[in-house]
Amino acid sequence: MSKKMIALTLGSDVMSNMIRYFFFMGATVLLLHSQVIRSIDNIKEQYGFIHEHLSNYTKQSMELNGISSEGAIAEIYRDGNGTVRLIKVNIFGEMGKGEEVYYFHNNKLFFFYNVATQYNAPVYAESQFDPKLSKVLRDRCYFINGKMERWVNNAHEKVSPASKVFREKEFNILNFVKRNFKFLLLSLSKTLVTDYSESSIEKRKKLLHWERTVGKKENSALLKVIQSHAGGYLIALKLSLPKEERTKLLFLKFGADGSLLWKYSPKKAECNSLFEFHEERDGSLFICRENETEGYASVWIDKLSVNGILLWRKEVEKAYPGVLSVLACIPMRRKGYIAAGDRTIGGIGESDFWIERLDFRGRKMWHKHYTKAPQDRTLKVETTFDDGFMVTGFRDNKDSETNVWAMKLDAFGKKVWEKYLDKPDGSARIGQ
Repeated sequence: MSKKMIALTLGSDVMSNMIRYFFFMGATVLLLHSQVIRSIDNIKEQYGFIHEHLSNYTKQSMELNGISSEGAIAEIYRDGNGTVRLIKVNIFGEMGKGEEVYYFHNNKLFFFYNVATQYNAPVYAESQFDPKLSKVLRDRCYFINGKMERWVNNAHEKVSPASKVFREKEFNILNFVKRNFKFLLLSLSKTLVTDYSESSIEKRKKLLHWERTVGKKENSALLKVIQSHAGGYLIALKLSLPKEERTKLLFLKFGADGSLLWKYSPKKAECNSLFEFHEERDGSLFICRENETEGYASVWIDKLSVNGILLWRKEVEKAYPGVLSVLACIPMRRKGYIAAGDRTIGGIGESDFWIERLDFRGRKMWHKHYTKAPQDRTLKVETTFDDGFMVTGFRDNKDSETNVWAMKLDAFGKKVWEKYLDKPDGSARIGQ
C-alpha cells in the first residue's frame, strides 16, 4: 500500500471516529434533554449536565420581596429554548445569609441545595462581628415527580421520609417555588418573557405567541409577576428616573393574548418601594408600598378595581423625620386589611411598633402604637384564630445577649399580654 493510500486510510479512520464521537455526544445531549427523572442517578446526571452547560445559559436577575428585611435576589438561568434550568436565590439578613439553588428539568424541581451561614453577631455590630466565627450549614434535597425522595442534612445523614420535619421541609420548598417562581415555569407560549440574548432571540420568537417590552433594561427592575384569575398577567416594575432623581413603581395588566389592558403608577416620590402586591378573589388589586420624600417616610395602601381604576388610597403610617418599615400587610378573614411595622422618629430616637386596621373600603377602624426601645427589632406579625395578632421580635442588651419578646393583641389592637425571654438559651425567667 502506498504512503498516500496509508495516509488516506488513516485520515478516513480519524474522520470516522470523530463522526462517531460527535454523534455519540449529540445523542447524549438529546438523551439528557428528553430524560425522565426516575431515580437519584438520573438526578445526578441532570445536575452534572446543567453545570456543564451553565455558561451557555441566559441569566436574568430579579428582586424577591417579603422574604428578608435585608433583601433577596434571584438569578434565573434559561437554556436556548428559554426553559428555566436553575434558579439561585441569595438571601441577606442581619444574623446570616443564605444561598438556595433550585434545579429544574421539564419545568419540575428535581434538586435543591442550600448553604446557610449563621453569623456570630449582627453585621452592624462591627466590634463583635467576625466572619471567621460564622457557622455554615448545608443540606441537599432530591425530588422525583414533584415529591421529595431524599433529604441529606448538614450532618450528611438521611432524614427519615416518615418524620414530621421531612414533610415540613418538602412543603416549605415546594411552596416557596410555587409562590415565587410559578410564572417562570409556565409554558413559553403563555408566559411573558422580557429578557433575551441575541444568540437565541430568533429561535425563541418561533416559540412565543407574543412578547412585550415593559421597561428599558438599564433603568428598570422586575419586582413581581402573577397570573391573574382571568388568565392574563399582572406585572410590578420599579423604574429609576435619573433626571428627576427619583424612582417610581409601575403596575401593568396584560390579557392572555398579550394586549395591554391598563397601567397604574402611584403618586410621585423620591423613592417608592413595593412591600405587597396581589390580586384578590374579585379581581381587584391590593398594593402596599413605602414612600420617602425629603425625609418624610410613609406607608400607603392602594386598592385598584379589576379595570385598574383607583378605588381608594390610604396613608396608614408616617414619620417626619424618621424611618419606617412594613412587616405585615394582610387581608383579614372578615374583610378589611391589617398593616403593621416599626417606626423610628429622627432626632429624638423614639421607636415604636405600629398597627392599623382598615375596613374593606379603606376606612380606618383603629390605629395603635406601642413604645419600644430603639434597639428593639420586630420580626414578624401574624393573625391568630381569634382575629387577634401575635407580634414577635428581639432586643440586643448591653451584654451582647439577644432577648426575645412576644406580644399578643386582641381583634381591636389592645395588648393582651407581653412576655420576655431574658436569655436566648431559655434558662432565664419569663415575665411581664
